[in-house]
Amino acid sequence: MSGTSEYKGITYAVPNTDDGKWRWVIYGSRLAALNAQPRAVYATRDDAVKGVKLVIDTELKLQAPKPKAKR
Repeated sequence: MSGTSEYKGITYAVPNTDDGKWRWVIYGSRLAALNAQPRAVYATRDDAVKGVKLVIDTELKLQAPKPKAKR
């Protein structure tokens, strides 16, 4: 996969598009299902990279094991 980057162990790309807008894609991880959801469209590549990193951070936090309550 050329043109991919990695953030917190998650591989993603922000491919160039014909319409001048930017969207991210997540590859081969438990977060790849996020690609099926409507994704934001960004005016710049930098904004799309910031956006995908925010999505990754949010999803990893949601999927983190919850600490067990002390008895």
